[in-house]
Amino acid sequence: RHRRRAADNQRPAPNLQLGTQVPNTTPPVVIAAGLEAGGDLQLLGSIAGYGALVADNDVTVSANGYTELAAAPDQGVAIFGGHDVSLLPNPRSYTTPGMKQAFYGLVYAQNDFRFWDNQNAGSRWDLTIEGALVAQAGRVQVANATVVNLVYNPAYLNHLLKNLAASRVKLELISWRL
Repeated sequence: RHRRRAADNQRPAPNLQLGTQVPNTTPPVVIAAGLEAGGDLQLLGSIAGYGALVADNDVTVSANGYTELAAAPDQGVAIFGGHDVSLLPNPRSYTTPGMKQAFYGLVYAQNDFRFWDNQNAGSRWDLTIEGALVAQAGRVQVANATVVNLVYNPAYLNHLLKNLAASRVKLELISWRL
């Protein structure tokens, strides 16, 4: 039994493909998929495709490498954490420096958003979030990233915001590069 656990820890984690885009369609047709958890949602492996990750508590993604997740245009949410959202390298695999982690849509954490490499003091990852990043009652923590692109894009948020009061503050386009 002990040998099996050791061997399991050395196997690379699988990658997850969510949803798809139908080829040769105008306008593009997206078939979204999603994962929803009543507690914590922990994914060990990279993610690609179209859809959402939703959890009542924490969402943790420990990626092997390149990750790109886009929200469905009519839904807008890429990641929703009822507590924290954490994005970090998979401790079971080596990640190439400069590996891109990209999320398109709303990335929402009720408390803290964390993006860091807790395995290495040097930078290994690039982070891109296009849409909006919200840490409602907490902090946005980014450490050991090579490049960070946070781009506000209202196209991902129109569906979510259309029923809010007209007195809300509207941002048209803001971009930070750290």
